[in-house]
This record gives sequence, C-alpha cells and structure tokens, in this order.
Amino acid sequence: MHIYTSEQKDVEITNLEEWFNYCPPKKGLEQWVDNRSAKEMAKFWLNQENHKFFLERMINLYQYYFKNNGAILDIMYQLTYWFAGSLIDAIKSDAENIIIVLEEFRSSSTNITKLDNNHKEFEKFIKLISEGKYNIIENKNMLGPMNNQYTNNKNLYIGYYSIDLNK
Repeated sequence: MHIYTSEQKDVEITNLEEWFNYCPPKKGLEQWVDNRSAKEMAKFWLNQENHKFFLERMINLYQYYFKNNGAILDIMYQLTYWFAGSLIDAIKSDAENIIIVLEEFRSSSTNITKLDNNHKEFEKFIKLISEGKYNIIENKNMLGPMNNQYTNNKNLYIGYYSIDLNK
C-alpha cells in the first residue's frame, strides 16, 4: 500500500511497524492495541486479500446498487455499506420493507463538531437515496417509504434517534 506524507513524497507501508511509524493513531501506543480499531484497520489494509475484497465490493456496490452514480462516492462509505447490507438482507429474505435507523449517542465526551459533520453526511445520503424527496431528518423521525432505483423495488424507511446520555 502506498501513502503520502508531508515529509516524503511516497512511502510504501508493508508491515504494522511501518504503519505505526508513518500514521499512528492519535493517542499513539495507548490506541495501538490488538482488537482496537486503529491496529485492526492497519492489519486489514495490509492484508492484500482484504484490500482486494474491499475494492471489489465497493466497485460492485457502485455499479449494481448505485447504477454508476458518481454522487455515491461523495458519501461516507459506512453509510453506503450500511444501506447495501440492509438491502441485500431484504432481497435475500424477500422482504417488502427495509427499515434502517441511525442511533446516535451523545455524552460529555462527544465531539459535537464530528457528530454534526456525521449528521450532515447522513442527510446527504438520505437526499441521494430518496432521489431528493427528503433533505433533512430530525430526531425521533422516520422517513419513507422510498421506492426507487436504489431500493430494488423495496419500500425503504430511514429513521434517526439521538440519545443524550447525560440526561
């Protein structure tokens, strides 16, 4: 895998030690632990079979479910996977309806800026999937049904529920 850093033009990372040296997690060794996301992500990307699988899956999602619509590439891949996984399950079980709910937890340690940015991404996803029918979603709401080229003739409902753990 090739990465670019501000110090060097092109650095190839081939193992976990190089990964940690060139792009460590924010809290360094504290977060560089087996079974934690930073190190597990590095292991995943260093495994060429995983890399190949991920790229093939994204290409298939893009071509089949999103009809080569380039707008999907501007949306967080987690939302794309979330939706595609739900759609695939609905197709396999021959369900007529798909209900997906984004549940958000807020606490005193929540980074509100990141949460707000994630919500904007969620609304961008909703606008695309609903073909512009819906642009925003508020707490404790469900949107739908959406039945269009992206939903494979299934009725899609998208919900949002935010919980403040400080209350």
